[in-house]
Amino acid sequence: MSVRSAATRGLRPALLALSLPLLALPGYRVYAEQRLGAELARGPRDAATGVLLGAEALTLPGGSGSAVLLIHGFAGSRRDFNDLGQRLQAEGHTVRMLRLPGHGTQPQDFAGVTPDQLRAHVAAEHAALAATHERVDVVGFSMGGALATLLAAEAAQRPASGAGDIAGSADIAGRPGRLVLIAPYFAVTPHWYYGLAPETWHRLLRPWLPYAVKSRYFVKLNQRENVDRLLTYRVVPAAAVDTALALGAAAADPATLARVRAPVLVLHAAGDDAADPAASRRALQGMTQAASRRYLDFGRSNHLLLWDYDRLAAEAEILRFLESSRATR
Repeated sequence: MSVRSAATRGLRPALLALSLPLLALPGYRVYAEQRLGAELARGPRDAATGVLLGAEALTLPGGSGSAVLLIHGFAGSRRDFNDLGQRLQAEGHTVRMLRLPGHGTQPQDFAGVTPDQLRAHVAAEHAALAATHERVDVVGFSMGGALATLLAAEAAQRPASGAGDIAGSADIAGRPGRLVLIAPYFAVTPHWYYGLAPETWHRLLRPWLPYAVKSRYFVKLNQRENVDRLLTYRVVPAAAVDTALALGAAAADPATLARVRAPVLVLHAAGDDAADPAASRRALQGMTQAASRRYLDFGRSNHLLLWDYDRLAAEAEILRFLESSRATR
């Protein structure tokens, strides 16, 4: 047998393995388009705005001068936070649970949203709270964690009025008081069975798959009875994944991390199958100018930490972290 013949035979299994996914793409694309039609029929919705009920932005008024801005995750909604908003309100905080552009309506809307538009929306929501509250804390989940990190880095560079030091009471108008990152997205969790990095798979398949179906399996939650209590897109635009990847990369940039000055608390499940816990640890280590840094690891949960087995412990740590700054004012 010639060397060329042996090499050709050796390549055949590899070529077959690569061709099978490509052969399946047309059928998957049809399936995704069918699911997209079902997604558009979901309801009930607000008759005036078309926003799914439960996904609307919501403000819970508090009785003190402090406010908390909650930034939900990729393709998600304020339900990502379970009852955290209500618990923060009970402690006296005004709570703003925003709705990111392109969310809570239909997946096509998300496809047209850029990273800059998401960042600008978060900055505007924060500025509105800072105009009427003495201190604004920021809590971000998943992609919302990347957005919260970018907000904190940008706000720390802006001139601000008022007295105080962000390293201490952090009550300077227009700057985040404290930063809480829940399962923040800085990179996708890698697994050996992916073969390639998830980001690489996305780049390879994106030209053929404008939408991907997010089945129940891809709702990363160990306490499975809570899956249907979330409000998230079940079909995700490839363009929206581009946006999330760009935000995660920008937030993980060492130059961004080095500008964060607010006290930071990161809560992450060790078994998070969506957002890489190792990337969160590296990000926190890169926040060298932060007033304080703390990383909490949870062993029984997956990505949707506030709906999983460690929910109560995570909420208690968040409340304690935010209240500790107010008690020392």
